[in-house]
Amino acid sequence: MPIEDIKLKFAQNLKNIMQKRNKTQSDLVKDLSFRQATVSDWLNGKKYPRMDKVEKLANYLGVSINELLMQSVPESPVPALQLTDQEKSMIKKYRQLNADGKSRVDYVLNMEFDLVNNSAEKEEQNLG
Repeated sequence: MPIEDIKLKFAQNLKNIMQKRNKTQSDLVKDLSFRQATVSDWLNGKKYPRMDKVEKLANYLGVSINELLMQSVPESPVPALQLTDQEKSMIKKYRQLNADGKSRVDYVLNMEFDLVNNSAEKEEQNLG
């Protein structure tokens, strides 16, 4: 496939995914520290991002790298979760972390979740 077709397909996939995730070009620029002109060139099919940028986009948009690069993006249902502003902020921060940072956050969340569940189980045992 010619490089021009690849650029256009990437642009189409990126636009579709951004629309499904309610993300704008400005969101990408602000949240990922990309240059406005660069994002514009990607969305217009003029340029193609380096793989590190593709990975950053995929993480930010909550999709696989393949979904950004594939010939046809499969229709996957977007979860109908209603997130609070605080939850949205936390997700944005989480997506900015590297693998080690995400691992540490996951560990803390799992520990807190286990602590809460263990407390509830102990309370049930004391009542029963």
